[in-house]
Amino acid sequence: MKKIILMIIISVLSQTIQAQNLKAFRNDAAQSERKYIELTEEIDGQLNIFSNVEAYSTLTKEQKATIFGNLLSKYTGKTFIVRNGYERELWLVEVNIPTPKLIDRWNMNTADMKTYSPVSVERSSNNPWFFYFGGEYTSDLDINTNAAVNSRIGFFLLKNVWDLALSGSIGINDNSEQSTAYGDVGLNTRVYFPMKGKNLSPYIGVGISWYSSTTSVYSSTDYSFEDYNSRSISYPLSVGVSWFIGPGSLDIGFQYSKERGCSSSVGYTLRPGMFKKRR
Repeated sequence: MKKIILMIIISVLSQTIQAQNLKAFRNDAAQSERKYIELTEEIDGQLNIFSNVEAYSTLTKEQKATIFGNLLSKYTGKTFIVRNGYERELWLVEVNIPTPKLIDRWNMNTADMKTYSPVSVERSSNNPWFFYFGGEYTSDLDINTNAAVNSRIGFFLLKNVWDLALSGSIGINDNSEQSTAYGDVGLNTRVYFPMKGKNLSPYIGVGISWYSSTTSVYSSTDYSFEDYNSRSISYPLSVGVSWFIGPGSLDIGFQYSKERGCSSSVGYTLRPGMFKKRR
């Protein structure tokens, strides 16, 4: 119990002495250096000095070090920050050295976001354009065969995360009773989810397109084909994964739309920006 009381007393005395040192520093600064320093205070345990911006900015580094060396002799081994308008300076009071040392200086209005921000702020790469070409093929037990080629050309709105593209496809669906030729053109967008440390990036997408088809139905009665045309607005959905290989990615995906049902596709996306980077 006595040890606990003694520790509490020591802690209180330590805080009191530190507060007195800070108060004495403020008094000294107010008397001899108030032309350059307005006030000081501790923020989260860190000693901060607020300067008179116009006067302080005229001082050289050596003059600043001399002023702080006279005022901060009791803060040996500690650092302090000078708040000079939008500028910040980090100083160190070294042991057995009469003048503090300037460690770093920065401007709060022009901070290097790539250095200080934990989140990437790049909106696009140097060459955000990409070109995709692929195809699809499906067949089932009813001898229903679907084959198509498709393409995308677009750019990234957010680097490797969000794109926008103009897309188009043409194909044919054939079975024993009828044959349908179709095509569509439209806009679509995808959101990617890059996997850290791997060359894989799953994605989901949605789009809007103008869909057109012509279906030829064979009539066994008069032994001829009858054509039926269809036009509609389609809203295709897609999911898949991109595997980065070379200057682009191998894309494996699945699509669904009311007009075409479910289908799969395999293709390659060429990204010129990645090609230049690898060179």
